[in-house]
Amino acid sequence: MSDTFKAWATGFWEGEGTVLITKSRMVLSVEMTQVDIQPITLFQQVWGGNVYSYPKKGSSWRAYQRWVVHGPGAAAFLIDIRPFVMRQIMLQKVDLGIAFQAQKTSTWDNRTDAYRQRQEDFRMRMKELNAIGVGR
Repeated sequence: MSDTFKAWATGFWEGEGTVLITKSRMVLSVEMTQVDIQPITLFQQVWGGNVYSYPKKGSSWRAYQRWVVHGPGAAAFLIDIRPFVMRQIMLQKVDLGIAFQAQKTSTWDNRTDAYRQRQEDFRMRMKELNAIGVGR
């Protein structure tokens, strides 16, 4: 994958996407919504994940697609685009997402209160960063 492609993908995602940590399962998630399915499909082909289609609602809404990738796939995407992220708030989200995924464990350690609290701390920090980005 060329740096030119990664730079394009980064800019597209910075304008149309987000990164979050889900509350119910404490999973890293990268998402992007777009009315044009072509870039959404391209992201899925390169980084995996799923594409969901939503029908038109009323006269003022257009049909749209949403690309979603979770866990290690989401982290791989963030690692690929990180060198090209331009907006400081997005860079903070990318770094937090990468750090969150890096500290995940599938062993019994994830059953401890300390581990669950770390997960929640990451989630709350991401929630704060996403609130800062609203309307900017």
